[in-house]
Amino acid sequence: MHFYSLDFERVLLLPIRVFWLLSNNIQRIQARNDLRSLNVYSATQLSVNGSTELLNNVREQLLEERGDTIKLKFDPIKERLDRTGLETLRRMSEKGR
Repeated sequence: MHFYSLDFERVLLLPIRVFWLLSNNIQRIQARNDLRSLNVYSATQLSVNGSTELLNNVREQLLEERGDTIKLKFDPIKERLDRTGLETLRRMSEKGR
């Protein structure tokens, strides 16, 4: 699946439900990106003609979608590996196969 940067062998290892979920979401994700590009393009064209209200609205919408940057209260480089959490993630991953 080129869209998700998965090679053929990796795709064959996917559970069938995951494959179809990914496959069905490709057009939805591309449509969202196309709409975003269209909004930005339209707002830019209108702002060239003197109407900046739409441009500001699109900008605000994109900033809202982006969300806030996560501010950590610790230094992740200095943190120690959480072996228990890692094992929990491994078990969860194995159950999905």
